Amino acid sequence: MNVSINGRDGVGKSTQMRLLSEFNNGEVHITKPLISYSKGWPTLSGKQFSEWWFEIVSVEQLTDMIIDSLNQRNADKKNDAITVLDRGVNMFKSFSVATWMTRGLSFSDAVCRVDKQFVCSLVQTNLEHEILLLPSKKYEDSVREYQCLSAKPTPEEYTNAQNRRYACYQRHLAQAMRH
Repeated sequence: MNVSINGRDGVGKSTQMRLLSEFNNGEVHITKPLISYSKGWPTLSGKQFSEWWFEIVSVEQLTDMIIDSLNQRNADKKNDAITVLDRGVNMFKSFSVATWMTRGLSFSDAVCRVDKQFVCSLVQTNLEHEILLLPSKKYEDSVREYQCLSAKPTPEEYTNAQNRRYACYQRHLAQAMRH
């Protein structure tokens, strides 16, 4: 069985994946982040990755990389364990739609392009049971003590333009996820 953990950035997906992997007796198989399944992903820091994602790579190429990585990830499952996916197919379709919209395409045109690309290139996927995490103050309070166990480096400063673009992308992502 495949279970995908989905949601907007900062909602707790990575925390839940980490907790599942730490408190697991082998009955749950956690897949790697999607970018680990294809050599095409660049190894860039936050600022440069943002430039690459929204300015350099074409959305068609980005979506192809996502689909290629999903196809590779489909082979990384264990028949005797529940496979937990770091985001599911629908979440990655939403990423692509939101990226198109952030670059100026209408919602309906973005959905049409992404759907066509996924239909043409995504190899048969296994059924996913999707879990959608929503922002919650109660959740944030409940995991705070666990978050401090794995300190993260301070995030790189982004430019004001990158921050505005990211906020716009997040609004488009929410719209695509609702669809």
